[in-house]
Amino acid sequence: MGGGVVIMSSNPVIRFVLENKKVPMWASIVLHVISLNILNSYFLMSLSVFLLHPEWTDKAVQKTLPIIGYLAPFSFYTTPNELSYIAGVIAMAWVWGTWLFGTRVKVTNETVRRRAISFLVTWISFCLIIILYSMRQILDIGYEKVVAYHYTIDVQYQAMMHIGALQMVGYLLMILPIGVMISFSSWLYGQYKEDKRIQEWFRTYKYESSWIGRFGESDVNELPDIQLARNAETNAPVILEGEARQTGTMLIGPPGSGKTSIKIKTAYRTDLGHLQRTINAYPRYVKKFGYGTPEFQKAMANHLIGSIIIEPAKDLCDDAYELAIEHDIPKELIVYLDPSNKNTPGFNMMIGPTAEVVETITAVLESIAETKDEFFKQAARAVLKHYVYLLKFVKGDNCTILDLDDLYQDPRKAMDLLEELESKIPSKDTIDSLDQDGRIHWIIVQKVVRWFRNEGLSVQSDREGMVEKYPAGHEHAHKPKVIDLQFEFTRQTRNLLSDITKNPYLARILYAENGVDLTKLFTKGGILLVNTDLANLKALSAIFGKLVLLCVQNAVFRRPGTEKTRSLISLYADEFYDYMNEAFLQLTSQGRKFKFAPLVACQSLTQFGVKFGDRFTESMLGTIRNTIVYGGTSVYDTELLSKYLGTEIVEELQIRESYTPTYMDSPSFSVSESIALKEKEIATSDDIMFQEFRYSYIRMVDEKSPKKAIRAVGDFVDPSNAKKWKKALDKRATELFLKYWREEDESNVVVMESDDEETPIDKLRKELASIDQAQDEIRNIEKEVSAEEVGKVNRFKPFTQEEGKPAPDRSKYFMASTNEEAAVTVEDAQSVQTEQPVKVDVRPVEPIKVEAAPSAPTPPPVVESPFHAPKVEEKVQQATMSFSAAFGTAGKEKINQVIAPKKEQPKQEQSFTNSFSTNNEDKNALPLAESDSIPIREEEAGQLKEVELDNNALSFFNDLKKNVHQDK
Repeated sequence: MGGGVVIMSSNPVIRFVLENKKVPMWASIVLHVISLNILNSYFLMSLSVFLLHPEWTDKAVQKTLPIIGYLAPFSFYTTPNELSYIAGVIAMAWVWGTWLFGTRVKVTNETVRRRAISFLVTWISFCLIIILYSMRQILDIGYEKVVAYHYTIDVQYQAMMHIGALQMVGYLLMILPIGVMISFSSWLYGQYKEDKRIQEWFRTYKYESSWIGRFGESDVNELPDIQLARNAETNAPVILEGEARQTGTMLIGPPGSGKTSIKIKTAYRTDLGHLQRTINAYPRYVKKFGYGTPEFQKAMANHLIGSIIIEPAKDLCDDAYELAIEHDIPKELIVYLDPSNKNTPGFNMMIGPTAEVVETITAVLESIAETKDEFFKQAARAVLKHYVYLLKFVKGDNCTILDLDDLYQDPRKAMDLLEELESKIPSKDTIDSLDQDGRIHWIIVQKVVRWFRNEGLSVQSDREGMVEKYPAGHEHAHKPKVIDLQFEFTRQTRNLLSDITKNPYLARILYAENGVDLTKLFTKGGILLVNTDLANLKALSAIFGKLVLLCVQNAVFRRPGTEKTRSLISLYADEFYDYMNEAFLQLTSQGRKFKFAPLVACQSLTQFGVKFGDRFTESMLGTIRNTIVYGGTSVYDTELLSKYLGTEIVEELQIRESYTPTYMDSPSFSVSESIALKEKEIATSDDIMFQEFRYSYIRMVDEKSPKKAIRAVGDFVDPSNAKKWKKALDKRATELFLKYWREEDESNVVVMESDDEETPIDKLRKELASIDQAQDEIRNIEKEVSAEEVGKVNRFKPFTQEEGKPAPDRSKYFMASTNEEAAVTVEDAQSVQTEQPVKVDVRPVEPIKVEAAPSAPTPPPVVESPFHAPKVEEKVQQATMSFSAAFGTAGKEKINQVIAPKKEQPKQEQSFTNSFSTNNEDKNALPLAESDSIPIREEEAGQLKEVELDNNALSFFNDLKKNVHQDK
């Protein structure tokens, strides 16, 4: 039962026994209770022999020794004369096994005092077993022989050899084993008090063996663990715990040492088993806690949801893909970026938050630039950042690195984007009315525009000052020519972008449709395999790998949630030197908080020293806290790592010889020996360099504390277990997990099929889903509306703050060009009203006057309310818009469920629920109350629909009340 069985067992009973925290605790308690029973039994049997009654039964002991012999019938007490030696061997093995197991269980090894109590139970039992069998032998061959000697002498001499004296001698012989064990125990305690090594050993010792695996450990798979190897001495599994994985792992070994085939593949295969467990656990957690609840998130946080592999060759990614298929992982969850594959999915590194994309692209291109001059370096960096800002502000996530290359190659395109961005900047009053983030956004936009106008671009003119234009037939015919004012500082960046975009293999990744959603990978899970294809890309392989790695790093730092609610993501990077950047150390130092577990491999630490310096290498070893070293590394590495792996205290025998020459008067020769304690490296430079294949030294963090290195031997992945791997994944759980994974809107997630009655929350989620679908349909209609028919619309006017009124809610604020997208009018909203509940997203428009239909039904009598006057004129009632036209049936139900309960609160004495009247009767309209009517003018309907009765609803309806009075 090795460590792999403990981690990957698919049998629920075995997994419960091996991984349940309470099972080892209760097992240890039971073992110690039985050991105490053994202690009591051998104490009573030893006392019986000492009292010269080895024939006593348990009943006789209970009767003769009423206090200490009370438990004799309920213990393992056996008549001492009938006790076999096999029973003693079994009892001795039991008590020592109890102590060894106790060193693995937290309840008995957490403190030195608990360890001491467990050890004393074992040691006293061991001593009593030795004493019992010793006294029984002495009683047979010593005491009785001595006493019988009294009857073998003549009667006249018997007075001289009194029987009492002989009995005393016999008792002294029987006491001898007790004295020996007490003396030996005292000597052991003295050694413990004097020797710090023994104290440290006693405090930290934990029994390890291959047959026991990880059973007894209280933190098995508390977070996803991986088995790195087996201990070369004990054959026990060497486990890197899930929490320790997040501190980073460095794998050092030359080509052919086995670091990829033995360590990376083995760890990745273990993670596939953890991913299977995540999928299987998803429906159970949803049913137990409810989807999206804090308890659900905390339960999922103990699992691994995905892995990322980056390597310069194809072998590892191909094997990783096959392993995922053998584990029955759905192909939909796997993305394989492979420039050598014509059908590879694409990767757009321009997708993501603007600021992070800017820093990613800038950091990558800056790291591969050869410019040493700081002035040109900073100038190129500034230009690059402004070009990326320009692209992101105008095109959002719809831009690619190809667009960036176009801006460098064609300044006219940059000017077109700049003019488009300028046209979107709202007025100063509008910007001032926005919240802080909105104002900051437009301030940055203005700064970017100002930079391009002052330092970036300029319109070209001739000697006479006339603007030059592109000739007819040109791509930009009749447009003014533009020059790049930063041309001299951007030459190297232009060349790099040109190399990246023109490589035919890399173009397969850059031109293809984006298939990598890092946000989904880090929130819902998946597998990303990246082959940087050194064979075809050559120098661009490292550039491509850096782009991917930096995008991954940024995605890590923008992960939502907390350390307690994020699930684990693992990263494996082979030949990591090619992709290394200085910001990676920040990722490893903060990875634990973001539940990110990197394992990176390199051939030698010398590579990092050449590129980043020796100080960086030392800092890297201090930040990446787990280290695995294979044989064959450089002398620089072995000497540095020899100290890094730790030292130990060893005993060294010193022999001294002294002699006197024979020509002296008294020739002599003497030899003396002494033992000295000496501190020595666990692994010397030679030990590390000349290791056998599959062997390595591993230094890692265990239980949050760094441990000294151990020597371990690794194993290859056994593909014969493929059928067993597939069976570990539950098909039904996979279907439910895929539904959740595919759904963009989490309110539409179908998490379980249950016969239970549908809850109000489930009903509301379904209604919101149908509303969102209708909203998408209306937006499609909106795009089809010609801008000429709608005209220019001021989207910002309804959201500006008027003097003396509270600021309107901008939670639904939408910033877009006023002449690019059309707004849906009230008539459009009414025309798309269907039987299905609809949520109409009406953009703010200029007031539209709608005449009331002559056949409008008579509204119900109006009840006095704080929101409107007691009575309303008929002409105002006719202009009232129906509630169903504004919100739809589902919207009214939403209001009834969400807003209506608030009227029961003490702070809100008024009720504003209402059945709105309409010019055309709406049969599907559901009144919010049996009476109350709020007349609403058409120009206010758009604002009402946009606000959707949010936190500012009360202030909004108060404004409506004033408007009604004015109309009256």
